[in-house]
Amino acid sequence: MKVLGFVFFIAVAGLWSCAPSEEKLLNKSRGLIEQEQLEEAVRFLDQAVENYPSSATALNMRGSVYYMQGQFEPAAQDFRTAMGLDSTDYKYAYNLGNALNQQNKNYEALQHYNTAIDIKPNVPDLFINRGYILYKLKRYQEANKDFDFAIQINDLVPEAYYNKAKTLLLLDSLDQAKSNFNRAIELKEDYAQAYYWLGLTEIGTNNPEKGCNYLKVANNLGFEQAKQSLAEKCNS
Repeated sequence: MKVLGFVFFIAVAGLWSCAPSEEKLLNKSRGLIEQEQLEEAVRFLDQAVENYPSSATALNMRGSVYYMQGQFEPAAQDFRTAMGLDSTDYKYAYNLGNALNQQNKNYEALQHYNTAIDIKPNVPDLFINRGYILYKLKRYQEANKDFDFAIQINDLVPEAYYNKAKTLLLLDSLDQAKSNFNRAIELKEDYAQAYYWLGLTEIGTNNPEKGCNYLKVANNLGFEQAKQSLAEKCNS
């Protein structure tokens, strides 16, 4: 199951406060993040949060860096505080949902994805990630509806079709699953996971030659599970 990432870059309005201004600190942090100097970026963001404690933008940016570092609990704390400062921006609820998702706090993550969707119901990533939580909770029909919503908003997002296909497998809609895996691959030609699951689905529906060919593509794209599946199912 593919989950999409957090929302990070947010425009900052010009400020008139004494140097270093919030804008300067955040711009410096952005530059460091682009250079993958995350520890140094946190140092500037700490200063921004200390000097401008009511800045939801600074908290969101620091939370995003924590997220990139795999520090999901402090990331969640910053996103939660940002939400408390500005409850009108869907990004903070969405990012908090993602951080909680990474900690397998599924029900709490679901709550915040719901909040994000209530604020801005036309962002496909919100439905894709909420659908993933519903999938983890084995609420497959609801998950499938969320992936459909994502596709209705933007029918060019390969992750929506891939996640829908995996859900359809569990709903025993194998032909529809194959169709959605194929659509994901049309949109993203190097989608190794989609080739892998399409291969397994073809093998499971008595199309071993076609399925093994898809597994070979997944393997060539570097998807590790494909190698074992090829050995087990395709005598390769």
